[in-house]
Amino acid sequence: MILETYFLVLLVGLLAGIAGALLGVGGGFLMVPALILIFGAEPERAVGTSLAVIIFTSVSSTIAYSRQRNIRYKTGLLLEAGVIPGGILGSYLTLSIRGNLLGGLFGLFVIAVSAIMLFSGKDSKRAKGGSPVNRTSGSLSTQRSMALGIGLGLIAGLTSGLFGIGGGLLVVPIMTLILAIPIHIAAATSLFMMVATSSVNTVVHASIGNILFEFVPFLAAGVVGGAQIGAWGAKRVTAGTLRRSFGILMLFVGLRLSLSLLSL
Repeated sequence: MILETYFLVLLVGLLAGIAGALLGVGGGFLMVPALILIFGAEPERAVGTSLAVIIFTSVSSTIAYSRQRNIRYKTGLLLEAGVIPGGILGSYLTLSIRGNLLGGLFGLFVIAVSAIMLFSGKDSKRAKGGSPVNRTSGSLSTQRSMALGIGLGLIAGLTSGLFGIGGGLLVVPIMTLILAIPIHIAAATSLFMMVATSSVNTVVHASIGNILFEFVPFLAAGVVGGAQIGAWGAKRVTAGTLRRSFGILMLFVGLRLSLSLLSL
């Protein structure tokens, strides 16, 4: 790669790290499109490379958020029981499933979730009554909610391995809208979960040749610095602003993914 390319890759990583830490996602929503559209990477390799870099995003963000005591470790580990096997399955599915169709359908789903995030009130109905979590601790409180969390985690993991988005794109809405966990806690816990999720998915993608290793160090250098900036900024932003920002982010990603239906 020439010097200008190194700088551009580093810049993509920096922006992905800031956005990822601020919103509780891994930054794959920026890295995957950039690798495909700017650097000409094949989609499956863009997905694998993104997941490899998300390891650095999640570790850096987890360190920052642990200092703020915003991570709910028990809830994150419970959800991981579904996310990790789902991620492994999603990674292998990149070998056999037609990406355009799945990407387009997933995009439509993401648009629907973004509308809920953008237009829902300050608290979800579940949060106002019968919340499945302890609102103070952000921990799952019943066996039924635990089973629900694992099942939803399986879906989030599947999309993570398949689309290279780290899982936070669904984990954060699952925590806030369904499990009624405050969004600041959800964002921090989501990034903690990605340490294991992205590591497992990266091993799978590496085994099938889906990682562009020459991009990883420069993207990683950017995301590590960007994640610290994003985590610092998150505690200075209100929950409502974070919710709207996440909704706008999901709308953007959903529209982009939906365009793949046009190429069927």
